[in-house]
Amino acid sequence: MKVRHTAETLRAMPTIKEGHFENLKMEYFSATENKMMRFWLSRCGVTDGLPYDDGVRVELFRNGRWATVCEYQG
Repeated sequence: MKVRHTAETLRAMPTIKEGHFENLKMEYFSATENKMMRFWLSRCGVTDGLPYDDGVRVELFRNGRWATVCEYQG
């Protein structure tokens, strides 16, 4: 996974869509890699049972569906 955004950077972006536990902050097509990607910022954290605060989940569109390819602490 080459592209990584910090929670601070994602938090400053407008929310595109609200999920149950996270906000979609970025969705884009990379022409150089011919990939569609999404970046979700978690609204939950350690107090909710997650391993860390400010979790970022990255999805990649492949085979006709979105698949999680990376999760990290933002």
